[in-house]
Formats: sequence, structure tokens, C-alpha cells
Amino acid sequence: MDKTKIAVIDFDGTLFNGESMPFIWKRYGELGYSKTRQMRALFKIIVVKFFAKRKMFKKVTTEVYKESATNYLLKMFKGFTKKDMEKFFDEIYDSIEEKFNEYVVKRIYDLKNDNYKVILISGSYNMLMELVAKKLDIDYSVGTQLNFLDNGNLDVKTRLNIIKKELKVKELYKIFPKEEIDYDRSYSFSDSIADLPILETTNIKEAINPDGKLRKIALDNNWIIYIT
Repeated sequence: MDKTKIAVIDFDGTLFNGESMPFIWKRYGELGYSKTRQMRALFKIIVVKFFAKRKMFKKVTTEVYKESATNYLLKMFKGFTKKDMEKFFDEIYDSIEEKFNEYVVKRIYDLKNDNYKVILISGSYNMLMELVAKKLDIDYSVGTQLNFLDNGNLDVKTRLNIIKKELKVKELYKIFPKEEIDYDRSYSFSDSIADLPILETTNIKEAINPDGKLRKIALDNNWIIYIT
């Protein structure tokens, strides 16, 4: 059986020029949703970021800050149903698309034309990733799962299981088991050293506007580096 050529795409900082959580927070306010909820979420995020930057507590790392932001922002959507969430993401999609990295979008289309299966994998919310995948004709998407209560409302209390690091690899292998992937001809794209585990699932790596640590690894290993 022929193995599958895949292209694994990260979202924040790779396909999307920026971080999706702050962008979601910003657009929430611009669209006229609750200012009180927006400011409450911001205050909690600022407190965690303060400790993360000053490393006052060993457990409060940049990674913990990002996870906390993803969870705190969710509370802005208290009382939202699945349809409400879909409506919100539809409302912000055009402004998200404006911040897509044109090079990465072109690579997606080129690889699809060459019979690659494209997988979008991100720690951002799964409903947003599903919408992006649909708009760009991406084959598969994986994101942090949003859950809904029996009454249909978004569950804003249960802590989210953020898709990151080795968990991204685990989710990828649920779609394509390792032995079914054409490793030598497959691609992965990311901007962050945190994505090193998922980058290692393919032979060909592209570092997109990489952070310092990933850039060093990319240079040492002759990976493709793209800087906008």
C-alpha cells in the first residue's frame, strides 16, 4: 500500500500572522459583545502574564500563561450555544483571513495540487480551526476541543485540554498512523520551538518566521526558513 504524503500546518505565527487568542479578545470587543466580560478576562490574563514575565513562580511559565489565556477567554462566551459560537467565528473570519501568511497559503494550495493531505493542527479553538480548514479546503483540522453542556451552552468551567507539543503528534497519528505516512516526502510548518515534536514527524521542515531557538535548530539542520 502506498504511503500518504502529508503537510502539517501550525496556525498561530505560521498560517496566521499573530496569536489567535489576543485577536479573538480584540474582535470580541469590537463586535459589541460584553465589555465587562472582556475586561474581566483581560485582568486575569494580565496577572498571569505579570508573573510569567518576572518568573516570580517557577510554575508560571510563558506556556502556562498561554494556556491560562485560552481558558480565561472562554469565559467571555458564557451562555453561548454552538450556533452562537459558530456565528462569532463567522463574524471574525474575514479579519483573520487578512492576517494569513500568503506564503503558507500558497504552499498549502501547491501541496494539495501535488496530492498531499494537509492537516491544520493548533492549540487554538477547534471550531475556529474547522472554519479555517473549510475556507482553505484543508483536509483535516485539529484544535483544542470546545465542550457543550446538556442544556446546549458552552462549558466555560471545565479546564480545556490544550493541543500542544506531544499531544499534537498524538492527534496527528489518530488521523494518519505513523506507519502510513510517507515520512521522506512529507512537510511540516511552524514558527515555534514548542512545535519541535510535530516538526519531527516529517522529513521536510519549514520554519516560518521562527523564534530564536527554532531558527538555530533550522540553521544547524539546513531546514527551509521563510522570513516575511
